[in-house]
Amino acid sequence: MSTNIRANKRLFYNIRKKNESKSNLTELNAADSADRGFLSHADWVSHIMRYGYAMKVIEKMKPKRILDVGCGNMNLPKFLWRNRSSFHGQYVGIDLRAQEAWLESVGTWNASIALYRMDIVLDNPSVFGKPFDVVVSFETFEHVPKNKQMEFLKRLYNWTAVGGVCLFSTPNANIARSTADNHIGEDGIRERTYKDKLRMAADVGFVIEKTFGTFCGSTRLPKKFLKQPYIQVMKDFLLDSFFVSLLATGFPEQANNALFVLQKPLKGP
Repeated sequence: MSTNIRANKRLFYNIRKKNESKSNLTELNAADSADRGFLSHADWVSHIMRYGYAMKVIEKMKPKRILDVGCGNMNLPKFLWRNRSSFHGQYVGIDLRAQEAWLESVGTWNASIALYRMDIVLDNPSVFGKPFDVVVSFETFEHVPKNKQMEFLKRLYNWTAVGGVCLFSTPNANIARSTADNHIGEDGIRERTYKDKLRMAADVGFVIEKTFGTFCGSTRLPKKFLKQPYIQVMKDFLLDSFFVSLLATGFPEQANNALFVLQKPLKGP
């Protein structure tokens, strides 16, 4: 099924009701929680930073179509709407828990929205028609069974238009002292190392344009860097959740979590 989304329409497609791929279904509703003032946890702050970076990319690229893979309860569109993004094209979200009522949570956002309740790795990948200028997948990869993760990345690649960008973030394995229960399945820990993800993204055809860390314990960072006076000033002033998120930006390999800016290269003649 291919969908032509008309301007300012909100459409819901209920393609799959059961979690047959046995992905872990979970969500951190950072956009709503930030509005309630809950900003004391690095995960929450990092989510807001990811949405903010996505908005910067969207404002710069001015895409006509955005795909949000593992969209959850519409956190990215809510962030774009509340922060007055100029985007007014076609937004498509995918989530296996999606509910039609989620469409109303985005208020008066001036964009067309289609929400699909479907399995990211099992359902027909051509359901959306042509590829998207920007594809976003935040904190979803680590919930997918390991034997389906390459298929996941292949779909991200195929859903990204030639010359387009995919923003992909997920935890780095073997960094944190413990692993979240919802990152573990029957196949074991589903996180991948930073180097594994670089390799896997390149294997499906992406060019890695840049990477960012999203939060990181200071003990893993160079002592010379941490002793800089401006770093000490930030540590004195900022909540720890903001401080560790700010520090991590330039250290994606050492960070608990990394964001990858992936480009689908232009085809040759």
